[in-house]
Amino acid sequence: MKPARYLGRQLEFFLLNYITAHVPVYCFRKAVYRLCGAKIGKRTIIDMDAYVLSPELLRIGSHTHINHDCMLNAEGGITIGDNVSISHHVRICSSSHAYDTPDFKLRQAPIRIDNHVWIGLGAMVHLGVHIGEGAVIASGAVVTKDCEPWTVYGGVPAKAIGKREISEVAYDCTSFLHTHGLRKPYLR
Repeated sequence: MKPARYLGRQLEFFLLNYITAHVPVYCFRKAVYRLCGAKIGKRTIIDMDAYVLSPELLRIGSHTHINHDCMLNAEGGITIGDNVSISHHVRICSSSHAYDTPDFKLRQAPIRIDNHVWIGLGAMVHLGVHIGEGAVIASGAVVTKDCEPWTVYGGVPAKAIGKREISEVAYDCTSFLHTHGLRKPYLR
């Protein structure tokens, strides 16, 4: 990598994760993520202290809420649908190292999270995973394989533990902010 490009990437990393992530003004954070290449839909909220790598490979739909202190490592690409609720301290990592190679080679694979998914507190989603529409990932689960739509997953590694007995939802993951007047001026 050329020195100028390397310095640019380091500056972007510092700007996103040590300055922007801590600014308490929602619209500022969203604007900076977009300036760095992230595609973010209408009324999507990324709370403070998000840790973002490779924002140019990050795609987030509308009405999605990413809570406080989440990691979005998009080096392999992350696509998140509409009306997705991602709880506090969730780790979504689309790259890792191959432990069985002599050079600790970097592996990357895209992650896709479909509409109406709920990922619980402290869960982890590994590279190459597809989480189907309406799936629920329980708190603390470690998702290493694809998840079927409208199914509840929990454990380490995550396994199906139940069904979500609905096939259609009528909620908006950011509506509570509108009805309680929270952050209203910042939602765009």
